[in-house]
Amino acid sequence: MQEVRVSMTSQGSTNKPHFSDLDYYATLTGNNDFDVADLNDPNKMYYKEHYYEKTGSNYKGQWVGNFRHGQGSIEFSDGASYEGNWYLGRAEGQGTFKHTNGDVYEGSWVQDRAQGHGTHTNFGGGKYEGGWFRDRQDGVGREELPDGSSFEGNFSQGKKEGYGIYRWSDGTSYEGEWNNN
Repeated sequence: MQEVRVSMTSQGSTNKPHFSDLDYYATLTGNNDFDVADLNDPNKMYYKEHYYEKTGSNYKGQWVGNFRHGQGSIEFSDGASYEGNWYLGRAEGQGTFKHTNGDVYEGSWVQDRAQGHGTHTNFGGGKYEGGWFRDRQDGVGREELPDGSSFEGNFSQGKKEGYGIYRWSDGTSYEGEWNNN
């Protein structure tokens, strides 16, 4: 399987970055005079739609001060989108990222990156469920390929690494160590 990176670039026909720092910093240009206690105060949260001129992204959702914070969604100029939790301007918590080619990642996010447990479903029929770190498969996971074969085991930086079992669709299998595969 090819390395899967879910948030920084679309796997479709474009290489336009998502979760751009331009969008993040554009929200900070106003007055952010609020107390940290405001983050947990529902009376301080408000709904707002914001269009980012430099990137063409459009955010709809909750804010505290000038931070996207709470529940919200963003559509990127190429049609990719994220819907879920935000914390101080970044995708954080549970959320769903939809690529323009139909691929979908659903799971945990930290600082605009897939991190923790999540599922990436390929439009072409493949699927990976398991650990993620900085947008890459990392930790224990299960990968199912469109041809019916599967791998269950350890991943590191998007590659099979350490112990795992590969099962081909014809019923044969390999159980053992993997290295940077």
